[in-house]
Amino acid sequence: MTYEQAVAFWLGRIDYERRQPRQGDLKLDRMRELAFLLGNPQNRIQHLHIAGTKGKGSSAAFTAQILQQAGYKTGLFTSPHLVDLSERIRINGVPISKPAIASGMARIAEGCQQLDQRGPEWNCTFFEIITALGFLYFAQERCDFAVIEVGLGGRLDSTNILLPRATMISTIGFDHMAILGNTLAQIAVEKAGIIKPHIPVVCTAEAEEARQVIEQIAHKQNAPLRLIHRDFESRYLGQGKVEMTIDSQKEYYQLGLRGAHQALNAAGARMLIRELQQQSYPISPEAITEGLRTTFWPARLEIVRQKPFTVLDCAHNLPAIETLLATLSEEFPQVPRWNLIFASSIDKQIPEMLERLAGYFQRYYLTTFQNNPRAATPQQLEQMLPHRDRLCYSLHHSSQEAWAKACEEIGPDEGILITGSVFLAGELRNVVLQG
Repeated sequence: MTYEQAVAFWLGRIDYERRQPRQGDLKLDRMRELAFLLGNPQNRIQHLHIAGTKGKGSSAAFTAQILQQAGYKTGLFTSPHLVDLSERIRINGVPISKPAIASGMARIAEGCQQLDQRGPEWNCTFFEIITALGFLYFAQERCDFAVIEVGLGGRLDSTNILLPRATMISTIGFDHMAILGNTLAQIAVEKAGIIKPHIPVVCTAEAEEARQVIEQIAHKQNAPLRLIHRDFESRYLGQGKVEMTIDSQKEYYQLGLRGAHQALNAAGARMLIRELQQQSYPISPEAITEGLRTTFWPARLEIVRQKPFTVLDCAHNLPAIETLLATLSEEFPQVPRWNLIFASSIDKQIPEMLERLAGYFQRYYLTTFQNNPRAATPQQLEQMLPHRDRLCYSLHHSSQEAWAKACEEIGPDEGILITGSVFLAGELRNVVLQG
């Protein structure tokens, strides 16, 4: 199989990142069978498993960077990608190569063909296949650890065939409600589905409704639980500095990622590392300090341009938008006025996000992205924009057009924020970086 054939095979499968799954679409039977046909590669290395509504990608990046600084060969599995499919599977920060994708996909395709013969319900999906490729690649390359970010939910996510060394559940909020439920308690049940019997779990979720569910499930599974504000604390001091309180001891760190919300994500990663330390894995304080300091994760309050001053963020649900707005003025006090380039998937809480964004920006450039059919049109966004008669906004049929128009109109001391979707961030990032 060539690389081009491998990608064509992969992209030809059912993709629930491009089409919202229905009830019953998500199940683990196919994933278990595919992994079995590949020799269960996920059983050959140690894993850390991270779920949550927001913050799980950043927590995974922090954790992987600390392990790498400690000298461990570390795999990192995340989703979705920004620009290139290979970003989803990394070892020590390096994306999987095209030859490795081709050889891995050739093996996976054979397994998929065997399963396809059982009937349509056994057709492996896009995400199941990339999950299998990650497990296979990390095992073949003999990683010491792999940090695995959940794709959707947790309980029925394709990654949830692991038996990890520890798990983490980050902030829980409203997203993917059609699949995960309409209350924080229902969503928490799905996220907490990654909790395994007797396996330690770290929780940085702050909503009481979600915390109660996670505590109940951890207790039922006899899984030791470490809860933020009960067993550890994290306080943002500004300018990337964080104070953590762990085992009654204060620790101070400089983070490589911006924003007060990263204090929670970094604390979750620090507690995952603490669980490994208690399991006798040597990880020095210096590795933790350096790992947190050097973590880079694109499209998380990323400054992608100085003139005009442009920040890229992949906030794509209401909790993330609220956190983003709370952070903008704190992190960038030198910018007196902001302008917004916004696009979103149609199945997101668009009216709620736009309601929260309304009134904060000088101008609103409503646009769309071409790399996913779930994108809302600019006209659909306009219909959901509150207080339209009081806002200065325009519609743009492409994100590149919106970017060009924003650059043309804004003043020299104004900033541009690009947000609303991972897919928008991926489509515009290189355009803005390259001018």
